[in-house]
Amino acid sequence: MSDKKTIKNVKVFSINKAADAPKNKEDNSKQMAVDPFAQIYGDKGLVKPPYDMKVLLDITLFIQLVLVRKWMILQVLVLTLHLLKK
Repeated sequence: MSDKKTIKNVKVFSINKAADAPKNKEDNSKQMAVDPFAQIYGDKGLVKPPYDMKVLLDITLFIQLVLVRKWMILQVLVLTLHLLKK
């Protein structure tokens, strides 16, 4: 036999209420996000993106170079304006 104990002054929150909250629905939808361009292959249902990782790295490096170049141009313009004020 198991001993049953009574616990007093305990609040119980309904799990269903928490799951029905709009914030939680939003979080669940983010977790269920699926890449619409992904392709399923193999018996295990693995998802393979239609793009090559090298291409993504090249694009990322290109974007970084463009941003650095723009930042450098902006710094030169700020320095030039600062010197013109003197």
